[in-house]
Amino acid sequence: MAKTQTMNKALVFPKAGHIKVTPYNAQGELDVSKMWVSTHNIVKSIKRANSTTTSELPDGNSLYPAAEYATKEEGTLTVGFSTYDPTLEATVKGAEYTEDTEAASVFERIESFEIPESGAITLKYAVKDENFAIHIHDSFGNVFTQADGSTPAAGTFKATIAESGEKIATLTFATEDAGTSVYVSYESYTTGVSGFAYDETPKTPMFQVVIIGETKAYATGQTMDTNITIDRASLSGGITPPEQTNDPTGGWEIAFKIGKPRPGYKPVDVKFAPAQ
Repeated sequence: MAKTQTMNKALVFPKAGHIKVTPYNAQGELDVSKMWVSTHNIVKSIKRANSTTTSELPDGNSLYPAAEYATKEEGTLTVGFSTYDPTLEATVKGAEYTEDTEAASVFERIESFEIPESGAITLKYAVKDENFAIHIHDSFGNVFTQADGSTPAAGTFKATIAESGEKIATLTFATEDAGTSVYVSYESYTTGVSGFAYDETPKTPMFQVVIIGETKAYATGQTMDTNITIDRASLSGGITPPEQTNDPTGGWEIAFKIGKPRPGYKPVDVKFAPAQ
């Protein structure tokens, strides 16, 4: 008796789906504590590709090769995102992401002001000490310099730091400069900083990547859940985060190169299951 057909094989992918990225630790084991899942981001597309390089065994008595041997197998997985997640960039680069640090650190700021008649401007963020770096210029690029004396002359300013509480800086300008628009670039000193840093020596960590999505039979509408597991993969090429522009729709891509799987595992494992 023929086996009952339960799955329509003429499928389309109605959605991009999501990915789960789990790094391997130094012992070659999956480190689930550092797992990254894309569900809090907007996935634009997921594209998988495989290619086989072959060599022919020539036959001098025939126009056709006697045999063909596979000499190399290459596979890639390219995931497009509409949103940027710094923890993903840190993960694939093998960098340590720190969240909301308690220790204060230098953080560059830019504020814009119109110098009031009083000539005094208070910066929004605290600074480390009276030696903090600061640069001020007007809308034409004319640079203001530190005043030599206690009273600033036109085109100069004097910075004073609060003696108690947070070290907030007040900038005093000459009354002749009232009404001038200025841009203040300075080093603030703040807590709650999150981020990561590239190492000088690049890392090439390995990951297990799982695509979690769904397929649909184009004729009947039957939906099947799908898992595509890439047992071992590494970052392929470089990373180009989204362009910082007034059009936020460009997005970015991350490409993985499929590597040799662990013993007993397949390089790519594709599965389908009935959707509930």
